[in-house]
Amino acid sequence: MRVQRNPLGLRSRPHAAMTRPARQQLEEMEQVSVVYTVGDCPVGCGGDDLVVLRARTGGGLFLFCRACGVAYRRKTVELDELLEPIDLARQGVEFPSREDVVRAFGANGVRAHAFTVDDFSEIIALTYLASDQPEAALRVVDSVIATWHSPPDRGHQIRDLVRRRI
Repeated sequence: MRVQRNPLGLRSRPHAAMTRPARQQLEEMEQVSVVYTVGDCPVGCGGDDLVVLRARTGGGLFLFCRACGVAYRRKTVELDELLEPIDLARQGVEFPSREDVVRAFGANGVRAHAFTVDDFSEIIALTYLASDQPEAALRVVDSVIATWHSPPDRGHQIRDLVRRRI
């Protein structure tokens, strides 16, 4: 079976014989990849996995705490250095290799984790939007809103932003 790659490096398999909604759900569930983490959130929010991301333009690596949504340039920060991922990656993100993570942050504490699109839906949707692919961004956001019992307000805000671009 042929494996396709989208701009974020996520894998999906075509399911031609299935109905469109069922095929779309299965593809989204199968979009699993690996993300690398390097430690705990330095602001004390309880997040225990700082995810390493790469800015699509410029290629700089930075850290992102999924628990509080804050991005960091390095492991130790001052409170006036708290940023949103979009501040460090205006054109979206990519997921770096283990070698790149070790080169930037050292090998101590680097861990690999499997993830799905839902784990990083906001960042992935904004990356699609920055890549001028609003339909793909809308698909990600709509999936989160449809499958969460209580979707985050941010999901609705991003959906409104995406709809304005379509």
